[in-house]
Amino acid sequence: MRASYSGKTSMATKPRSSNDLSEERTDLSLERTALAATRTLLAWIRTGLSLIAFGFTIYEFLKVFASRPMTDAISSHGPRRIGLFLIALGVISIAFGTLEYCRMIAQLNQLTSRPYRMINASAIMGFSIGLLGVFLFITILLNTEVI
Repeated sequence: MRASYSGKTSMATKPRSSNDLSEERTDLSLERTALAATRTLLAWIRTGLSLIAFGFTIYEFLKVFASRPMTDAISSHGPRRIGLFLIALGVISIAFGTLEYCRMIAQLNQLTSRPYRMINASAIMGFSIGLLGVFLFITILLNTEVI
């Protein structure tokens, strides 16, 4: 049983030492840091996915627009360069986010006896989206169809 709001403890429990409370707070702060690292990884993944999707969409849209006979404003290689740049930027952002996440979890594992896993659902999803980006980059680079 915990202490009541008045600060008195019940007769059935003994007061917890300040060392116990300090260790509990430290464990909770490490847990919050691990969760923050995961949220940051997910933000990097969202950003990378947006850049990859936007790059591929721009590539496809401008490719169709540039193929029209009366459009001299867009060069034939312009859509390809823009798409490749945005997709590469998305893959790089996912890679940097994953490296930052692994570095943070490794630091946390040095501070605690309870190790945190580097490979979780978020990391697997980031790796998968990064592979998708690499696939789209190669597809555009080789000028092949996706489907």
